[in-house]
This record gives sequence, C-alpha cells and structure tokens, in this order.
Amino acid sequence: MRFFKQFIFTIVMIGLCAIVGMGCLFAVYLIPVDRMQEHLTTSAETLSHESTHEPFLGIQGYTLDIHTDSLMLMETADNDEMHSTFQRSLLCSHLTDEQETDEFHMREFLIAYAGNQNPPCYRVTYARYWHGYQLWLKPLLYVTDYHGIRCIVGIFQIIITVLLLGIAWKRDRNLILLLLPVCGALLPPAMVCMEYMSLYSIIVISCIILLKRKKCGWYFFVKVGIAVAYFDYLTYPIVSLGILLLLYGIMQPYHSWEFVKYSFAWGIGYAGMWACKWVVATIFTKENVFLEAWQNMAHRTADNAYLQNFNLWDVIVKNIHYFVSNPAILLSLGCLAIEIVRCSKLKKRFDKTKLFACGFVGLMPFLWYTVLKNHSWVHAFMTNQDLCTATTAILFLMSPKKNPSS
Repeated sequence: MRFFKQFIFTIVMIGLCAIVGMGCLFAVYLIPVDRMQEHLTTSAETLSHESTHEPFLGIQGYTLDIHTDSLMLMETADNDEMHSTFQRSLLCSHLTDEQETDEFHMREFLIAYAGNQNPPCYRVTYARYWHGYQLWLKPLLYVTDYHGIRCIVGIFQIIITVLLLGIAWKRDRNLILLLLPVCGALLPPAMVCMEYMSLYSIIVISCIILLKRKKCGWYFFVKVGIAVAYFDYLTYPIVSLGILLLLYGIMQPYHSWEFVKYSFAWGIGYAGMWACKWVVATIFTKENVFLEAWQNMAHRTADNAYLQNFNLWDVIVKNIHYFVSNPAILLSLGCLAIEIVRCSKLKKRFDKTKLFACGFVGLMPFLWYTVLKNHSWVHAFMTNQDLCTATTAILFLMSPKKNPSS
C-alpha cells in the first residue's frame, strides 16, 4: 500500500511538473524574436569559424556539437506565424533546407540563412522534445549572440563546479577523488557547447543538493529524471543517474537494493516527463507526436546508420575511442593511484560489499549503448561521456567504507 501511494504521488508530481513546464515555456515564447533574429546574424559569424563537430582545444574527447547548437539557435529565433504562442511552445519549429539525408547540416544552413543567401527552406517541428533549455536560451539570445551566451553560461558552469568541489572538500575529501574526474571530463565542452550546458548544470546542481541534504530518497531521483527529460537534448543523460548513485553510496550506509530502487525512480521521472510532452503536444496541436516519437525510437535503436551496419561491439569501441582521448582519463588514473596507495598504507583491500553497486552503475553505459545503438554510434562524440559512470564506479569501489550492508 505504501509503494502504491508513493507511485500515485509520483505520477501526480510528474503531471504537475509538466503543467509548470508548459507554463514556463509559454512565458518565454512571449518574448519577441526580432532581436533574436539580429543576434542570429552575428552568431553566424562565430559559427563560420568552427566545424560541425569541433574538437574543443583540439581534443577529440571534447568534441562540440555545433550542428545541434545551430539547430537550437534556429529554434529559438524562429518566427512561426502559423501557430499560436502556446502551440509554438509545444512544437518548437525551425527552418531547415532539404538536405534530409545529411543529419549534420544545420551550421551551414544557419550561415546561409543569416547571410541572406536565400537557401531553399521549409519549416519543420520538433515536438517530441520538451526543449526546456528555451527557458534560459531565449532570454539570453534576446540580449546577446552565440559568443555572449557561451561567455555567460561558461562562467556560470565554472562557478557551480567550484562550489561543488568546495562543498565536497568540506564534507569529505575523499569525495573529490570521485567528482574531479567527472568535472574534468564534462566541464570543458559544457562551457562552450549549448547542447551540453543544461545537463551538466543539472548534474552539478543535483550533486550539490545531495551533498547539502546528506539524505535524498525516492522523490529526489524522480525530480532529477524529470529535469533531465525537460532540459536535455538526449546527450548523456545516464551520467546524471550514475554519478548521483555513487555519490549517495559513498556518503552514507546503504543497501544494494536502494541503487535499483532509485534508478527506477529516476527512470519513472525521465520516461514519465517524456510521455507527458507527447500527450500534451498531440492534444493541443494537429500533429501525432506519439507516432513521431515511436518512429524516432525505432530509428535510434536500430543497428545501422548512413547505409552502414554495426553491432554492439562496434558501438562500444567507437565510444571508447573518443573517451580515451579525453584528458580526464589522466585525472581518473591519478585518483585511482591515490586510492590504491591509501589502501596499501592502511593495509586494506577494496570493499567487496560494494561490488554490486560498482557493477550495477558501471554497466549502465553499456546497457544504454545496447538499447540505443544507432544514437550511440552516430553521436559517439558525446555519448562516450556515459563511460564516466564506469570509471567513477571503479573509484567508488576503492573509496573508504561507509559500513554498507548488502
């Protein structure tokens, strides 16, 4: 009975979050787009100096998705006059050209469009996502361009990262060994790529909340899943769950089943919020968003792309290839060496009671790749960050014991 009440309350919470989310999107869609169109023109100048998949600082493991950033800018500045403001907030339409066979062409189209080159174009909708990032992107694009947005949000990312590491240092210095490699892997590209900005902020802020509250349960993980579904563009969402579970496990005594329980809570929040968008968008617009979402899921779970077939091993190898070029690997190895030295000095072996938790979280990225093979192969330049959960799980295994019970 208790679980039933908890489940019902969770569904109600998701529904209320969906209503609030719609209201917030409606509010920002009331902002005029004329100045956004002007800033789109100056943004094109910045984009013209970068490639579609730009390696930040020349590092392949820090690859930026300039295609999706261009798409986000086009969506934000779109002046669709065929629908009401409320419908526009649900449809999130944008102009594009007819190169439907080339998935990564939005940068070139934006540059041509902003430069008044009159490229062939038509308006399409993108209703299956919530596009919650519009809450911060529309106001920012109204006052500045792409370069300015990078500066403002990048500074914000650095501030919350320093805050997180500072709180972790005061709480338990061993937490730094867990969090530093994660921040090192995710922060640099998140400072300059708008697609990554929302998820990185959610991960850091939720970690701060967990550290400050010390005890977070079912509803905390539900809310994190909701936030990820609302703001993220399907980048590396599983990291938001895996890192929180490991942080939870290192801070306090836990039971192994709690990792499964809280993963279920995150999953309900994540899937439930997605489903809410499909429901409301289908009801209030003339589009069958459920069908669109289903077709996209079938596409993203396929084992082929661009007339090329691949298997799970190919997907894993491609993601590892990107991940090992990330300098944060050196941070992970350094932190692991510190843990090994600490254990040898204390003459302690790793805590075998943590094996389940370590394996459970460590396998998450590979389960994600198994299900979303197409997405994880095409977007390996960003989905490789899922492997942060695997490397952090190893550090968790070597971390000091908090008297867990299995």
